[in-house]
Amino acid sequence: MSSPGYPSSARALKDDALRLQRIQQAKVAPSVVELNRLVWRISEREKCTDRLPYLDPTYGGVDADVILLLKAPQADADPDRGPARLISLDNDDRVAATLFDLFRELGIDRRRCVAWNICPFPIDKFDPDDDEFVRGREDFRAFVDLIRHPKTVLVLGAKVRDGWRAHSFGAVTPGTRVVFGPSPSPPGINQPGRRDELRSALRDAFEPPTR
Repeated sequence: MSSPGYPSSARALKDDALRLQRIQQAKVAPSVVELNRLVWRISEREKCTDRLPYLDPTYGGVDADVILLLKAPQADADPDRGPARLISLDNDDRVAATLFDLFRELGIDRRRCVAWNICPFPIDKFDPDDDEFVRGREDFRAFVDLIRHPKTVLVLGAKVRDGWRAHSFGAVTPGTRVVFGPSPSPPGINQPGRRDELRSALRDAFEPPTR
């Protein structure tokens, strides 16, 4: 959904000045400051201090009712690309661009959501292993404890879904709805029907909250 202060097209954070501005906001914005302090603590534990991506302050942060659960810091959020990384719909990569376009198409207000990675740290291979899922589960618990009124978790991608089920992530968020959808990353999202599946999952996850 377009809103004052929100970019009108995807990949806005290819502008380094805007990226640095968002990073500074991420360190003080009340909606994400405690979440980003958690990111800092994880980065210290993982010996990659201040290199893990911070949560974009344009998300709803602690006031979000929908959690987007992705896999790990990769693409434009990859800490190996240097400092000043964000988990953002405005990142300069195909995953973020796909989600940006679908949010706009469906009229989803990004302030209703916050994003997290099931492994919020760099993983050794392309997909997480069991030990990484175990560590990620405890980080997810700390993350969810900061979200005031989570209603739905949208689990994106087969590997994230498998880790969610095998390691009982659902026990961390009792009472929330869980919606499973395909990964927004290529090449999978480019397969026939996958974008429609993702569109459907987003509609389901962001259905109007009950009053």
